[in-house]
Amino acid sequence: MQIQIPDIDQFVYPEGEEWLIAHLLQNIKVDDITSVVESSLFKNQFFAGLYNVCYEYITTTGKGNLHFQSVLAVLHSMGKAKEETITYLNHLYALDTRQAPSLDYIIEQLTDLSSRRRLIFSLYTKMNRALDGTTDIKKVIADTEEDLSLLQQGTSKGVEVFLAKDVPERRKAGLMERRDTNSVYTYWDGFDAKLSEGFAPGKMTIIAGRTSMGKSFFKTNLIINMANNGIGVMNVCPEQGFDSEHDRIDAIMTGIHLKVFSKIKNVPIGDPKFEKIKLQQERISTQWNYSCVPTRTITVAGVRSAIRRTKRSGVKVNVVFIDLFDRLDDVNVAKEKTANISRKLMEIERIGDEEKVHIVLLVQVGRATESRKDHRPAMSDLRDCGNYEQDADNIFLLYREGYYNKEIEDNILDVEVVKQRGGNAGWVYQFMIVDKEILAIAPIGEKKFEMQPQGNS
Repeated sequence: MQIQIPDIDQFVYPEGEEWLIAHLLQNIKVDDITSVVESSLFKNQFFAGLYNVCYEYITTTGKGNLHFQSVLAVLHSMGKAKEETITYLNHLYALDTRQAPSLDYIIEQLTDLSSRRRLIFSLYTKMNRALDGTTDIKKVIADTEEDLSLLQQGTSKGVEVFLAKDVPERRKAGLMERRDTNSVYTYWDGFDAKLSEGFAPGKMTIIAGRTSMGKSFFKTNLIINMANNGIGVMNVCPEQGFDSEHDRIDAIMTGIHLKVFSKIKNVPIGDPKFEKIKLQQERISTQWNYSCVPTRTITVAGVRSAIRRTKRSGVKVNVVFIDLFDRLDDVNVAKEKTANISRKLMEIERIGDEEKVHIVLLVQVGRATESRKDHRPAMSDLRDCGNYEQDADNIFLLYREGYYNKEIEDNILDVEVVKQRGGNAGWVYQFMIVDKEILAIAPIGEKKFEMQPQGNS
């Protein structure tokens, strides 16, 4: 059985699309248009393409308005300036927009109709997948929630403007919200004493390092500390998967070596280790505000959906860990990866702000550290995207001297705080790796660097 798609062509406003392009070509409130309109609002593909040309012209030239002849020149260079096209654009350029409805009304109507078309098409697709008896219904439900989450964001990129008279009230609300909101900390007292705001709601932390440097087990210890202290933790792990994540958590919590979990079939059923693991699972079930999202194909929009679903179920979410950020499904598909990651970072930041959660991203450091004499990473080594440095509120870089220097024991993890918005940066806190087979770590304290003697000038 196949449901036929409803007639979505009834949800169009062709005159509005035409008037909007006329406003744009005539330089009428260009900023008001480009700040809230995306090409997806247009049903007419000619208008959508033309809008993209105009938008790209403004953003790439840095100019605040359009020059009609320049737009025609761009179309000529693209080979799209046919005679009938130029004639029609001249017609739009000459329209008397004073006869049109207000610009706000046009944009509001186009936004509403675009959302309706997208919703109808999304539900049509999901209903046909649900009717297919071979389709995983849980996947259909999850995808539907993700689509609805995207639709709730809308296509608006609206800009807030606070006039002088509005500032006192808005400032008061912001300060009161800050006062009444508690930050989350690591529960390593010495480390927390150096953190100005901790893991504040709506903010973002980057934990970065080379492969095998300890990002995941540092994250796992953080999760345990926070969850043991009543913090709502979401563990998004598209790389490791559910069992690998909980092997690590159970190893640290029970003191049972990881190799036991990998060879569990060799452990007799009556072994005390099973009872320890069982008690640990009961503790998570009854005492933790915790959720795990191991989906390997999760997208950034899927993260928002997972947060909302978890909250609806009654489990609070204060901190969301994503390990690894570049494993999110829609981060790796763009041809221009740097630009794509920048956009995804912006979306992740928006999710944190909207949902009032702190986002912690685990990120790989580039290979440049391997070719240097000093392998210690720097912010400039963050792979693929300079926006990590720009957008993050905290950046922690992980390093183990013993990993590179075989003459010393590899049991010390350095966590260098290279960025801390509103606090001191450039300091290193050290942790002892208590047991590599368990992955538990214990704080040592701030690393003191010896001052190098200065030569005579």
